[in-house]
Parts: sequence; structure tokens; C-alpha cells
Amino acid sequence: MRVLLVEDDLLIGDGVRAGLEQEGYTVEWLENGLDAAAALEAEPFDAMVLDLGLPG
Repeated sequence: MRVLLVEDDLLIGDGVRAGLEQEGYTVEWLENGLDAAAALEAEPFDAMVLDLGLPG
């Protein structure tokens, strides 16, 4: 299962990514909404974990 992780805080993002990968998920971690929008247009993901407090 492919998960898109969108989180700008490096400590939180690293922890979430590590936890998801430990459970067997393939994770693409991006740090901003613009890159996430481009990734979603380019390829499908099964799920997304989104930081609702992203700047902008």
C-alpha cells in the first residue's frame, strides 16, 4: 500500500514515516502542499496522511 505523507516538521514526519514503514507501507514523504498536489496528479496513492496545519 502506497501512502503519501505531507508534513513539514522533520521530527514528526520522520516518526510517522518510520511507523508506517515498520507496518509495511511504502511511504512518499513531501514537505509542502504544492509538491503533494503535483505527486497526486502524477501517480496514484492508496492513502494520504496530511498535516492540516501546513503553512500557506
